Amino acid sequence: EITYGDCSSDVGASDLTPAPFATGVAPNTSVAVTFSETLDPASVTAANFTVSSAGPAAVAGTLSYDARTSAVVFVPAAPLATTTNYTARVSGIKDLSGNTVVTTTWTFTTAATADTTPPTVTAVSPAAAATRASVATSVAVTFREQVDPTALAAGIQVAAGASSVAGNLTYNPA
Repeated sequence: EITYGDCSSDVGASDLTPAPFATGVAPNTSVAVTFSETLDPASVTAANFTVSSAGPAAVAGTLSYDARTSAVVFVPAAPLATTTNYTARVSGIKDLSGNTVVTTTWTFTTAATADTTPPTVTAVSPAAAATRASVATSVAVTFREQVDPTALAAGIQVAAGASSVAGNLTYNPA
């Protein structure tokens, strides 16, 4: 079930990872939400972003916030249990104006075994060794499976010769 609560603000979740109702989710996955605007980092707390299974206790882990992308990522301290239903819930987080974001709850189910195969790149755009690409061209990398959004900044680099090219990194788990 995915539910969106009521609030006076239009600040809401735009991307949920794993996707609502997803099944076969790797137990070593992270749980992430991207919001429609910049958040107050002080409001991004373990009390406001929880992942839980059938019991009342939340899954232990670390929470991070990337102000550039307005993404909040929860990384479990240990792999999630296999073949288990989980509920992720975000509530009480505020934007920079003090508006509380829309409460969002969604469920997903982990796979029977952990995914130990590293992700592979299935497509890139522009194509490898392309020439005459416009300087306004966005670079896209498609993976065989969802990847940990927190690892992308360190793992993807665009360079011109020996110099890195500045830009924004976004992740679409779809």
